[in-house]
Amino acid sequence: MRIQLEARIERLPRHALSLAVAFASLGHTAELPVARRLAGVSEESLDEAVRVLRKEKILEQKVEGDPGELYSFVHSSARDLLYQRILEGRRAAIHTSAGTV
Repeated sequence: MRIQLEARIERLPRHALSLAVAFASLGHTAELPVARRLAGVSEESLDEAVRVLRKEKILEQKVEGDPGELYSFVHSSARDLLYQRILEGRRAAIHTSAGTV
């Protein structure tokens, strides 16, 4: 399963990958607006990024129609793989940014 998951992550378009990495840095579950701001994904690209991440079984919406748009990782190993992609120095910067978003 891990190899298949890695392959799905490698195929992600840049905006979807950026959003997935932002979610990974926020934890297993996070609100979409917070992850979007952290990732720097435009409003125009957001729907497509979410659609791709849901299609690839990376993220799932916790409660359909939730106004906070809470999403979580389908598998914790997806979060782990994405988080490992973040360079050590970049992790600190992301966590600092997450505190201000």
